[in-house]
Amino acid sequence: MDGATLSPRERQLLAALEAELRVDVELDLRLRTMRHHRFRALLGPPCRALLALAAAVTGTARLAGAALVATAAHTVRPSAGGPGCRNPHLP
Repeated sequence: MDGATLSPRERQLLAALEAELRVDVELDLRLRTMRHHRFRALLGPPCRALLALAAAVTGTARLAGAALVATAAHTVRPSAGGPGCRNPHLP
């Protein structure tokens, strides 16, 4: 943070914090490497399960849609004439 857009009070607080971090190397390291493991541990498995469920549902829907189209194409074929054809214009 460069501090260019900070108020004079905020710049003063930032300078004090930077001075403290120069002295307390352990605190500086902890703040720089801080991770949100709690949130990842809590939200990770449910999110993965929901994504897997959504993928399975959309995959099933896609498969069901393809089966429906294939079935409809097989059963609703246009008649091309033949022995049972009643259209006089077809051979």
